[in-house]
Order: sequence, then structure tokens, then C-alpha cells
Amino acid sequence: LKHQVVVTSVVIPGSETPSQIPGDFSFLSSNAFVQRLDNLLAVPSAPHSLDSPPAIFADSGNVITVSAINPVTGPGARPESWASYTIGGLEVPVLFDAVGEALYTLCAFMAVGALGYARKRWRASRPSKEASPKAKDKLSSIYSKDAQEGSLQETTDVPQMASTPMRIRRTAETDMLASAVRAGKSASLPSLLDTARERVLAAGLTEDLEWQEAEHLLSALRACASLHCFREALTAYDHVSTRIGAGDATIWSLLLYSAVGAGDFRRCKDFFKKLCVLQAPSGQDFVNMVRYYSHRHDQKGLSVMLEELTQIGFKLEAVDRNRALAACTSNNAMDLAEILIRHEGFFVAMDTVAYNTIMKAHAQAGKPELCLAIFEQMQRSGLTPSEMSFGILLDACIDARHFDGAKEAFEKIRKCGLAPNVVHYTTLMKGLVNAGRLDDATDVLGEMLQSSTTKPDLVAFSTMVKAYSDRGSVRGAVRILEQMLGSGVTPDSIIFNIVLTGCCVRSMESSQVLHVLTWLVRHGLEPSTTTLSILMKALAKSESFEAAIQFLKDCPQRLNLTPESRIYAQLAQACSKAGYSQRALEVYEAMAEAVFQGEVNVDEPTNLRLNRLCNSCGFHTEAAELYAKIAACRRKTVRPSPRPTGMSIKEKKRS
Repeated sequence: LKHQVVVTSVVIPGSETPSQIPGDFSFLSSNAFVQRLDNLLAVPSAPHSLDSPPAIFADSGNVITVSAINPVTGPGARPESWASYTIGGLEVPVLFDAVGEALYTLCAFMAVGALGYARKRWRASRPSKEASPKAKDKLSSIYSKDAQEGSLQETTDVPQMASTPMRIRRTAETDMLASAVRAGKSASLPSLLDTARERVLAAGLTEDLEWQEAEHLLSALRACASLHCFREALTAYDHVSTRIGAGDATIWSLLLYSAVGAGDFRRCKDFFKKLCVLQAPSGQDFVNMVRYYSHRHDQKGLSVMLEELTQIGFKLEAVDRNRALAACTSNNAMDLAEILIRHEGFFVAMDTVAYNTIMKAHAQAGKPELCLAIFEQMQRSGLTPSEMSFGILLDACIDARHFDGAKEAFEKIRKCGLAPNVVHYTTLMKGLVNAGRLDDATDVLGEMLQSSTTKPDLVAFSTMVKAYSDRGSVRGAVRILEQMLGSGVTPDSIIFNIVLTGCCVRSMESSQVLHVLTWLVRHGLEPSTTTLSILMKALAKSESFEAAIQFLKDCPQRLNLTPESRIYAQLAQACSKAGYSQRALEVYEAMAEAVFQGEVNVDEPTNLRLNRLCNSCGFHTEAAELYAKIAACRRKTVRPSPRPTGMSIKEKKRS
């Protein structure tokens, strides 16, 4: 408790004149109250008793009266705790000070926790009791609606349950069937359904037997739909199809969904017909039937279904229409998509998503002119194209190598008031690069660099670096790399190696190749075996084999990197192919020297490969000596494995 009192005067016991002591008086506990009171009274030796309690008069007229629990007397004595204090006639008890209250609270929490733990252990140790029939009925009534509506929320693809008189009752059988499917036993549903039927008969519940079996099947179908066990769901239905009567609309909806998911399209019309007898189909049912007709490319069947749904007052939502269009385009049934768009029975205005779906289908079919026509139709309808719309249009033009159309689409983005993003710029650059229009692609990169919102990223820079390197323009690749470093984008080892690969396109002097490597290392390249392989290929392009051999010898000092044996084999093969047999032998000698110095580990296949190569060049004696030298070094470095113990003499000899 905390209170603030402005002290104006203090009456000391035994004194008739109040002492004027201005200032703030506050306390958090009884001890602090006592200490502050002693300081105000300035008479610590004066005993406090019930007969003459000290008093503090505040400017508000309230009086604080303090009474001692254990009045003490004697020189220097003062009370250690207080029973109560009153402010303006309101009495508030003070039990402990702050420390005591904290300890009391901690002990109380520990006691409550101990009691809760003991109660939990006691409940866990006692045997479980069967719930009473009254409790079961109450639980069933509470969860009847949740069991119906909550099960289908496990997956977004499952059709929503329609409002029918049937309400699944949460019983032991329905729970058992759903749990079995979730446990991966959906293949055993026929036998499990028979077991559930036998339990119902054993309990004497023969009334509404068909209804109860329909409940069991519905529970199994929901669980199968949530896990996409479509074929198992159809098998379970086939097993009990003669025992569920007319069934339920939800059963036929789930079976329609399962038939489409399993690819068993021949059963879709039958399930849909039984569904329509009981209630109007849902949007999910409509999408499933469109998937069926688009799979069969049945224009007449789709048109008949649309007319029948129009007569019964079916209402189609925009989301379901867009999903149906996506189903048509995925099956390349654009003629059915046109029927959905032009049908006026339950007309739903085309939105941006619908137009994008049709545009993407034409783009994948390699028809940029149709994609552009749909784009213009969307603009005429008053809709604002989205960034995805422009991305689809750009991809369509570039895939069809219609680069003028791509630039035109890029200009349309600006005219619509949208700012092209990095993806749009990168897509346009890739198209221009593929068309060989490298200067135009470079201009697009420069436009990105000048923009404040579309700075090029690693993908954009790597696209241009690779474009210049593939054409052997090392200067252009280095210039793009400098722009990349200047814009704050850190290149990775792949981009550095791509620049070095540009030296392999056409013949370059060895000094120029090594200068490019030095520049790359100075700007962040960490050399690797891949770097050495590209370098050997570049030097071999200009037949600078002497420089390549010398670089391999100096590589541990220059790059702090030890060449692998396959680099030596690569260089030796290049020398032999170019007709430089003596250089191939020198490579073999350099590798043998590195092995002797302990710098390179050479396996037997590589040693044998170079031996055969030098033999084919006519250096039989030298090749044999180098092979033996490397083999001897390998025997020294490779220690034999210890002989296993606890074996018979015969097994030891075999070992």
C-alpha cells in the first residue's frame, strides 16, 4: 500500500505546540512508516504507547493515528510493527512489511502448486471409469454440430457440408473409423465398417440401421478426404453402397470430390445426379464437375449442366468461377473456358484474377497475340491490370521471342500508372539477351541503376555478367561486375567464375588471363578447384601450357590452394590433345613432384590414367618411373589397417 500525505505539522506527545515540518510523507510498508515517523518526530528515545499515540496533521484535515501491537518502553525503544492506521476515519490493516508479504506470497504459490501436482498424480493413478449414459448423451448433443462442421476444416480442398437433416452423432464407431484413417489404415475401411455394423446389431439398435451406417460412411469419407485417400474412400463406398439407402447430400458431395481426385471420372455424373436430387450443389461441387467435363473436353455436357443449374436458380460465386476457369486451363480446354465466360444464366463479372488465368493459359500455349488481346479486353472492361498481369504478358512475349511486344508491354506498365518492379526488369533483360540485343539489355540495367525503387539485385547482375561472358566479352563482364560492387551488391563465387569463364570463349594471352584472375581475387574471389579448372581451360585455349604448368607449381604460394590430382589430369589431357606430348610428360612430372613433397594426394585411377597417356605419347620408360615413384609415395602415406583379433587361423590367413 502506498499513500502520499503532505505534512504540515507534527504534534509530539507531551508538547502543546505543534512543530512545523513541511514536506512529503510517503510509506510503502510499516517499517518505512515507523522510520519516517521517527525522523519526523526527532525523538527516537521517546516510547510510543497506546495511551499517547503520535499524530500527524495533514493539510486535508485527515488524521493518521498509529497504534502499537506490542507497546514497548525504555530508552531508545520504538515499535517494530504496527497493527493498523487510519486515514480520515478509514482503518486499513497492515499485516507484514514488504519482505514478509513477498515471502508469504511465494509460500502460498508453492503450496497451491504442490496440491495441484498431488491431485494430478492421484487422478492419473486411479482407474478410469466408464462415463454414464446420461453423460454420453450430453456429450453427443454438445459435439454433434462441431463433429459435422469441424472435420471438413482439416483441408481447404474438401467440399463444405451442406445443410441437411442428417447430423452425424459422435459415437465410438465414428471416432474409431476417423482415427483408423488418420492412423494410415484407410485400406481396412471395409472390414472396419463391418465391425461397426456388428457392434450396432449387438447392441440391439436395429432401428434406423441404414441411417447409422450412413453416419459411419460419412465419418470415414471425411477423414479420407482430409488426407486425400480418394481411392480408399471409393472402395469403402462400394462395400456399403447397398446398405445406406438414399444416403445424404454430403456423402454424394464427398464421393464426387473423391472420384475427381482419384481420376475415376466415369462415376462423377452418377454422384452428381444423386446429389442434385437431395439439394442444390455447392460451388465446390460445380468446380468438380467442371474438372470432369474439361478432362473429357465435353462442351455439350458442360452446356447442358449450366442450363440445368440456371433453371434451379444456382448462384455462382466469383471465386468458384475462377477455380473452374483454372481447371479448364490446366486441362488445356480453352473452349470450355470460353463457355464459362460467355454463359449468361448466372453471369458473374470477370475480375482481374479471371483475366490473369486466361492470359496465363494463352502464354503457356505460346500465343502471345491472344494474351495481348485478353489484356486489352481487361483494360476496356474498366479493370486495372495488376503486376501479375504485366508479368504474364512479358513472359508470353519473351517465350514467343516477340521482343518488340515485350517492350510494348513494358511501356503499357508505365502508362497504367504502375511502376515496373525488379522482376519485370529482369524478365525484359533476359528476353533481350536471348534475342542477342545486348546493348538494349544494358540500357535496361542502366535504367534500373538510376531508379530509386528498382535497384538491380544479384539475379539481374548475374544475368548481364553471364551474357557478356558467354560472348567472350570479358571487358563487358568486368564492367558489369564493377557496377555491381559499386551498387553494394556482393557477388558470390559463381559470378566470379562466370567472369573467368569468358576467357575460355576465345583465345587470350596468358598474361591477360592471369591478370583477370588477379583482379577477381583482389575484389573478393576465393579460389577453388572450380576456379583452377576454368583457368586451365582458358590457358589451354591459347596453348599456353608452359604458363599453366608453372602456375600449378606456384599455386600453393600464389593462391594458398593445393591443386587436386584431377587438375593435373585435365591439363595433361589438353596437352596430349593439342599435340604437345612433351608438355603432357612435364605435367606428369610436376604431379609426381607434388606427391613427393606431400602436397597432393593421387589415387590409383588417376596415376594409371596419366601413365597410359604418357605411354601413348611414346614415353614408356619415363611413365613407368613416374608411376612407380607415385605408387611408392602412396604406400608410405597409406598405412595398412590393423589385423582383426579373435579370428581363426584360416580367417587370419584369408584376411
